[in-house]
Amino acid sequence: LLRDPEGPARFPFPGLELIGEARREVTEKGKKRLEIELTLRVAGGSRGETVSIWIRVDPASKLPDSFAMLADDGKRYTATIDYPEQGPADIYGLGAPRNAKVVDRSLPEEVVRVMAELKAGRREFGDYSAFVVEERLLPTNYLPMTMVYRVQRKGEKWRIDELRPGRLEWAPPADADKAWWSEHHEEFKFIPRVICDGKVYWDYYFRDEWKPGVPIPKPGKPNAIGQTVGPNQFLGQADDPVLPFWCQDLLPEYAGHPSAGLWEPAGDREFLVDAKASGGPPETILFRGRDPISPAGMIADHFRSWLDPAADHLSMRTEIRIHDRNDITKVAYIDSHVVEAREKSPQGRWYPLQVRHIAHNGQHELVRKFFVDFEAKLADELFQPLE
Repeated sequence: LLRDPEGPARFPFPGLELIGEARREVTEKGKKRLEIELTLRVAGGSRGETVSIWIRVDPASKLPDSFAMLADDGKRYTATIDYPEQGPADIYGLGAPRNAKVVDRSLPEEVVRVMAELKAGRREFGDYSAFVVEERLLPTNYLPMTMVYRVQRKGEKWRIDELRPGRLEWAPPADADKAWWSEHHEEFKFIPRVICDGKVYWDYYFRDEWKPGVPIPKPGKPNAIGQTVGPNQFLGQADDPVLPFWCQDLLPEYAGHPSAGLWEPAGDREFLVDAKASGGPPETILFRGRDPISPAGMIADHFRSWLDPAADHLSMRTEIRIHDRNDITKVAYIDSHVVEAREKSPQGRWYPLQVRHIAHNGQHELVRKFFVDFEAKLADELFQPLE
C-alpha cells in the first residue's frame, strides 16, 4: 500500500529507506490502537535528517485507520482511513487473477523463534561495566598488539572508552583477571570512542593529548585534538538497532548474539535453520542467510552462525562471508568469530568470556577477553554527548 511502484523494492517511499520500526499500544478516546512508528532517511545515507511516520491499526479488524507524519513546518498532520461496510472477501476480490502463483514469504516458525532468541540475548542482558582486552596474534608487525576498552551499558544507553597505556609495546600480565583490572584500571588514560544516549550515537577520534574537561571539536569541525562525528542514526529496528561492526565485537551481549552482518530477511536474503547441520561445534544448530536467487555456481550463504539452544542460542561460531566484487561466484574472505569460553550472567543470560576473531583468510587473528562487572553503579551522565 505504501510502496512506490517506481522506486526500489525495499523502500516504502521514493528516495527513502526504512532504518527503524517501533510498535506500541496507545489509547485514543477510550479505544485501544496498535501504533507503528517508522523512521526513514535518505536512501544510502548514514547521516542527515530522519522522517517519522505513525500508522495506527484497529486491533479488531487489523486494518490501518490513521496515518500521521511531521511536515517541513514542524506540524503533525493526520489522515484518517475509512472502509466500506463490506469489503472484498479476499485478495481475489481486489482483482488478483485466480490462476496467479501464490508465493508465501512468511518466515518459518523456527526462523522466527531463533531471531527472537538472538534479540532477547541482546536486549535482556542487563546493565554492566566491562573491560575488553584484545590481544592481536597476527600480523606480528602490528603495534599496539594489545588494545583495551571499557564498555558500559545502562538500559538502552552505552559507551566505549579506549584505555591507552604509556607504551605501544605494553601488555597486561598473562594472569590478569577481573580483579586485576578493577585494581589497576586507574593507571590508564581513558579516551572516549563512542557514546550512545539510547537513541543516537557519537563517534570520537581524539589524540592522546585530550583530557577530560578539554573542549571537544564540534561535529564536522576537526581540530588539533581530533574530531567528533555525530549524532549518527542506527540501522535496523528501533527496539533492536544494529551496532557498527567494531562496537558489536566489544559489547558482550552482541558478541554472543550478533546482528551486524546478519541484517534482516529480504528478497535476496533468505534465513534458514538447520537443526542437523554438520561442521559446527557440538550441540549446535545452524542459522544461515542465503541468496535464494543466486546465479549458478555462486556460494549462496551470506552468513553462517552455529547457535547453542541450551545456552540462550549463544553463537558459538559465526562466519560473515564477503563475496569477491569481481567474481560473485567466489568468496573473497570469511570473517569468523569463535567462542572459546562462556559464562552465565546474574540475570541468567549466557555471554562469551573469550572470542577468537579470524579475518582476511587467516592473515588477521586476535583474541578478545571479556571481564564483566554486573554490580557497577553507572550514572546517567556517562551516556550524554561530550561538550
